[in-house]
Amino acid sequence: MGLNVAKPILERARLRSASPAIITQEQTITFGRLGVAVGIVAQHLHRQGVMPGQVLGVSMGQNPLHVIALLALAQIGAVSLPLHISVPAERRALAARRFGATCIVSGRHDMALPGLSFISLAGLSFDGSSIPPDTEIHPV
Repeated sequence: MGLNVAKPILERARLRSASPAIITQEQTITFGRLGVAVGIVAQHLHRQGVMPGQVLGVSMGQNPLHVIALLALAQIGAVSLPLHISVPAERRALAARRFGATCIVSGRHDMALPGLSFISLAGLSFDGSSIPPDTEIHPV
């Protein structure tokens, strides 16, 4: 059984919640806030039917939500398939089919691909104060 990449980061969120985890020009996200956000996104993905072992295409820009989405997918035990936003839709669709992606996850609705389900992360609120309790860590 391997180590889930989300586990040590979420453990850091519990132990050092005030320490910076992500620093951008606009904001600093602490480990505590990152842990909360990962839990919220993992719950959202789980409610949308994402299961351990499922392959999902991830089409997002370079922003904190991208990191949060990748950690949430890892926490669930799902497989992330990067589909860069600058690649034309036809090539993203080809890669998604080749690697067995069943769904696309993005904060942008224009990243949806024909024939695949789409989960939007746009508009999720991260105002919680703790990691939601029903987000189990799965080995990947």
